[in-house]
Amino acid sequence: MKIKIISIFILLLFVKAKPDLVCKKVFLINKHPKVNDKVSLSYSIYNIGEKKIKNKYDVSLYINDSLVSLDTEGWGLNPKQGITYGKRLEKGFYHFIPKKEGKYKYKVIIDSKNLVNEENEKNNIKEGTFIVYNK
Repeated sequence: MKIKIISIFILLLFVKAKPDLVCKKVFLINKHPKVNDKVSLSYSIYNIGEKKIKNKYDVSLYINDSLVSLDTEGWGLNPKQGITYGKRLEKGFYHFIPKKEGKYKYKVIIDSKNLVNEENEKNNIKEGTFIVYNK
């Protein structure tokens, strides 16, 4: 039993830690958007891995499968560190203007070009829906 525990410990020493990018939350800046409103979303990206991200990565926002925002980071995130992306409506920035009421689908994709060697490459997409109301 001691040999097995020591072997596992030695194996863990040689396994290299990696970063791991995830999108933890997405929310609407304007809570109940209406047709022809300027709509902005905010999304929080975290490095839940054990190693700092040193190279660039991209963050894309799609609304109903159309790209509405693309950000490329020039600096890394430390382990357990996060950053929030969004457009500031009070400054006149927004992601899109809906032309009809109904359910809209969002998708946030992190590191779509796989420039960051991550612990888990399968957790880089966050999807959800929101409702746009009639005026």
